[in-house]
Formats: sequence, structure tokens, C-alpha cells
Amino acid sequence: MLKQKNRLKNKQEFEKTFRYGSFFSSKFLIIKVKENNCPETKFGFVVGKNSFKKAVERNQIKRKLRAAVYQIQFKIKPQLNLIIGLKKGFSAKNLKTEEISRDLETALKKNNLLK
Repeated sequence: MLKQKNRLKNKQEFEKTFRYGSFFSSKFLIIKVKENNCPETKFGFVVGKNSFKKAVERNQIKRKLRAAVYQIQFKIKPQLNLIIGLKKGFSAKNLKTEEISRDLETALKKNNLLK
């Protein structure tokens, strides 16, 4: 589980990252990145109601995203805010945490966000 210091908590942090952050995507994921002033990297997870109607499915997706980030969080550069979401058309049942983790690591490596 991610520590409190590694989570985007308040609305202002989310809004700044969404509004001013750079966007990129991978096979499964949508990622927004913005630099922050904290020594740690902070993560936020977004799964919309329009994409996934059932709360059970949204929660499963967020759990898998958190687990994927937990596996590679120490490889990511510090002082970043990252918001991660799953693209439409994929379901939590079909995706494994390892696949998401691999896809996330590949996307971050491609955009020079790994140490």
C-alpha cells in the first residue's frame, strides 16, 4: 500500500496536475505528470463513471493500479505528481497487475521518468 506522503490527497493538487501537467498514454493507461516541490513522488488514481459504470469494477481497477505503482515506485524519479487512469475498453477482470505494471514501467521509461 502506498504511504500517505506518496498520495495526491487534496483537490488542488489533482486540478493543478490535470490542468498544467503533460499527458501521455500507453497501451492500457492514461498518465498525467507535473513536477512538484516535495521530495517524494505523489500518485493519484482516476477511474471515471462514464467508462466503468459499476463501483465494484472501478474499485478493482484502482486497487490494481495502486498495486502496479507500488511495485515500481522506487524506480520513478522524485518530485513528480502522477495521475494514472485506465483507458476505456479494458476491464479489471481481463487485466493482471503484472501487465499493468509492465505497461506503466514501459511508458515511464519512454518519457524519461525513471531513475
